[in-house]
Amino acid sequence: MLFLVAGTATADSPAARRIGTLTLEPCTLAAPNSPSTIPAFCGKLPVAENRAAPAGRRIELAVALVPSRAKRPLPDPVFMLAGGPGQSALESFPGTAAAFRDVLRDRDVVLVDQRGTGGSNQLSCPEPDAAAGGDAFGDPAAARKFAEACLAGIEADTRFYTTSDAVLDLEEVRAAIGAGQVNLVGVSYGTRVALEYLRRHPDRTRTVVLDGVVPPELALGADHARNLENALDAHFAICEADATCRERYGSPRARLAALLEELRREPRTVRFRDPLSDAAREEPLTPDAVAGVVRLYAYVPQLAAMLPRSLAEASAGRPEVLMAQAAMIQNLVGEQITFGMQLSVICAEDADRLRVDPADADTLLGTAFV
Repeated sequence: MLFLVAGTATADSPAARRIGTLTLEPCTLAAPNSPSTIPAFCGKLPVAENRAAPAGRRIELAVALVPSRAKRPLPDPVFMLAGGPGQSALESFPGTAAAFRDVLRDRDVVLVDQRGTGGSNQLSCPEPDAAAGGDAFGDPAAARKFAEACLAGIEADTRFYTTSDAVLDLEEVRAAIGAGQVNLVGVSYGTRVALEYLRRHPDRTRTVVLDGVVPPELALGADHARNLENALDAHFAICEADATCRERYGSPRARLAALLEELRREPRTVRFRDPLSDAAREEPLTPDAVAGVVRLYAYVPQLAAMLPRSLAEASAGRPEVLMAQAAMIQNLVGEQITFGMQLSVICAEDADRLRVDPADADTLLGTAFV
């Protein structure tokens, strides 16, 4: 059963809540570079980094409770499990809070930063360019240097930053707050965590919602190239089926192919305004930068709808908007994903199962990175 007990008000903690064995303080959840904020209660739960050595090093898990609007919430809270791997649940929630509006009518939402992310002993890496001397996200050699530099700078035993460890952490949080059962909402990689928790603790799991399923047998990254092509086909078909869009912007697929071919021969140096700071910047527009914009925009229909115009402008010699979008994507993804933790999970669970599919050679993402 989940017990919510108002703590004794003090000058330092005017409205603390005690939930099971956890004391949570009022806090505000916010995502980097986002105006959205959510009032909540936050605290820390110490756990063993290596559970086989409980007397050894301990780390703290960041835990937050978004309280229900009900006077007496139902006893089984909802746990939102963030994606990535590498996203902070506490930072991700403000962007998805609208989806939980009905949930909060009856139940509390509990957020746990997976170990290695956010406030849970974050496995931060140095800036990619400084560590790798190149494009760590587009060039395999630079990516290897980036990973080596990241590992060397991490203060953690990365053997214990995996999905299995995350599930053990979630179970400790469940026990600490006194919930007999929980409801899991997994997003992207979070679905793998949810499925593993369900496998190990079916009696503790009341319901599971999987959004963008990553089944255990799928190696993360193996299907990215093909999935992107399918998504782009669907998005671009909408423009080509619309007379106005087709007249103004032509074939987005053809424009994308022509732009990439031109940039492979010679990347352009573009002067543009930073979309976050409005500072003047000058950077090269490369095929990898374009691929990054297209891939991330394909996740959101409203953003994908901008691509035909951006690609048409770039093809006409006005790439400033596309370059600004690339810079924004790089900043936002870099701030939302903890790459050390992402590498820890993928190297432990997926890397040895990744295989190059020759059929992906002509896709936007290609096969080099896999």
